[in-house]
Parts: sequence; C-alpha cells; structure tokens
Amino acid sequence: MIFHAEGHQDTPLPHDRAAEFLNRQFGAVRFVYNTGLRIMSHRYKRHGQSLSAKHDIKKLLPVAKKSRQYGWLRDADSMALQQACLNLDHAFAHGLI
Repeated sequence: MIFHAEGHQDTPLPHDRAAEFLNRQFGAVRFVYNTGLRIMSHRYKRHGQSLSAKHDIKKLLPVAKKSRQYGWLRDADSMALQQACLNLDHAFAHGLI
C-alpha cells in the first residue's frame, strides 16, 4: 500500500490496480443508479406508472449482465449493484429525488 504523508497523519492510498478496480466498481454503481433513475422517470412521464427500484429495477440486473451491451456489469460486485437499487428506492421513498 502506498502512503501519503499529510501532516502527522498517514493516509493510505490504493495501488494502481486497486484504484482501477475501485473506479470500475464506482462507475458500475453510478451507472446502475443513474440508469434506474432514467428508467423510472421515463416510465412515469410516458405512462404515468411508477416503478420500484427495489423490486422492478433490481430484477433487470441479471438481464443486463447477460446482454452484450451491458455485459461489463458482470465484472462489478453484484451486492454493490443491488445496493444502488436500494439506495435509489430509498431516495424516491423519502422525496430526495
């Protein structure tokens, strides 16, 4: 692990491979959250139907992982992607979006 001295405290920084892995994870989580938000908003605006991120969007994850276009999601941690759906559902339920 690489350490960066900042005053009297050492802050651990990840190696290049670990940083790349974390960037891919955060990117996949951000993608799932934003895509779920887009799908839910589109569905409501077009059809007047509301979707649940916890139930409806989360079910789309396995389908997306099997597709050619979104197959790269297979490399991401499935629990992190599911948590993105739960976070989106929580944000909608509490009026944060």
